[in-house]
Amino acid sequence: MEKLTTEIRTAFASFDDLTLEALAHQKYLMAVLQEGMRMYPPVPTTLPRVVPKGGMAVHGQWVPEGTVVGVNHMGVYRSKAHFKYPNEFHPERWLGDPEFSDDHLDALEVFSTGPRNCLGKNLA
Repeated sequence: MEKLTTEIRTAFASFDDLTLEALAHQKYLMAVLQEGMRMYPPVPTTLPRVVPKGGMAVHGQWVPEGTVVGVNHMGVYRSKAHFKYPNEFHPERWLGDPEFSDDHLDALEVFSTGPRNCLGKNLA
């Protein structure tokens, strides 16, 4: 909290300076937001998809067409296979800290991915 407070108070002289564009350039703030969404995703459940006609392999396993599949966000974001200290809040993992160099940051897709990705994310 102290590090984030210092970053914001150092970067902005007044409340009027707090624009979305200016805030987006605050590296520690962006790391805090990323880590916050990893710890407490806005969509913590599985976002279902239906296997297309003909079926397909998912992670080496054949899944027949019409099967509903999905990945549980909380399971991925709190997995030791993806994140060091998965149940702890560490914004530094998003800032290139060598301690978290083996983290799979690309596993974080809190608003889905592909054609059903969050429209707001693309607009922002």
